[in-house]
Amino acid sequence: MWKSKLFISLFLAIIPSCVFAQDSSGNNLVPVAAVDCSQEQFDKAEKAFRGRSLGPAPEKALKTLVNGCPNESWIDTASAELTTVQEESAEHSINIGLYYQQKFEKGESTSNRGAFSRFEYVLREYPHYAHTDRVLLILGNAYLSTNQWEEAFATYTRLINEFPTSVFAGDAFKQLNMLAKKSIEPTTSK
Repeated sequence: MWKSKLFISLFLAIIPSCVFAQDSSGNNLVPVAAVDCSQEQFDKAEKAFRGRSLGPAPEKALKTLVNGCPNESWIDTASAELTTVQEESAEHSINIGLYYQQKFEKGESTSNRGAFSRFEYVLREYPHYAHTDRVLLILGNAYLSTNQWEEAFATYTRLINEFPTSVFAGDAFKQLNMLAKKSIEPTTSK
């Protein structure tokens, strides 16, 4: 009995120290470790942002502050810097994916998995990326290049549904029409 009372006492003592913040999607409150929301921490994150090279440090520092310190005076600056870092990271991953895609198309690689993983990573990790429609078209084309018809179909359909006014929607429609023709063409036997 005393053990359960001790547990409850400890639990009640710990709960008030928990900090809750919105997750990166902005939808759910999640407990986070106590975040140091001091001006000094913001200055460190901003210094990492200004002197950044591609890498996770500036993004991690800014994401921690944005998610854990929503009421600070510098939150708008930190949010804008986080968006910039995430856009750059997404673009870097896309360029790597395009490199892998090119290697595959030239026959210099037998697998296109590197391209798929980079494009899928951007879609998963950066859902608010400004050029998601472009990434969907590129990923759909990558699936098409490896005869993964169902994945290509789903990706082009997603592009059209989520970005109906995109400049890439017309290309997605063309690819879907091509896929539809492939599925109804009679097969010939030799």
